[in-house]
Amino acid sequence: MVHSVIVPNPWAKEERLVLQQQQQDHRLHELGDFLRTRRARLTPEDVGLPRGSRRKTPGLRRAEVAQMVGVSVDWYTWLEQGRSITPSTQVLERLVQTLRLDANERTHLFLLAGAFAGNRDRESSVTTFP
Repeated sequence: MVHSVIVPNPWAKEERLVLQQQQQDHRLHELGDFLRTRRARLTPEDVGLPRGSRRKTPGLRRAEVAQMVGVSVDWYTWLEQGRSITPSTQVLERLVQTLRLDANERTHLFLLAGAFAGNRDRESSVTTFP
């Protein structure tokens, strides 16, 4: 009878941590991309702001989103850049309202942010706008 001996890999924990960090970095990058695309699809008029002048890019400016969400422009910029920050559930919900996300987009936002989306019923998770 042959007995095999399992020798623990001394690098396994380190490799696992590196993999987890890479996955988190990818998720945060995806979060930034998601927020940028949703911001770009809205016009100032869509959210009740004046158009203003000299817009170089389509959609809302970061400063406009940050103001409506109630966070600093720097913090929102870091979020879009995929920096390792953790938005609260309240901030995520304000992003849902500001960016006019539907129920599927809300769930996706919460997953990308590493937050639990909750078990809201279908009717309450649908965002309505005036």
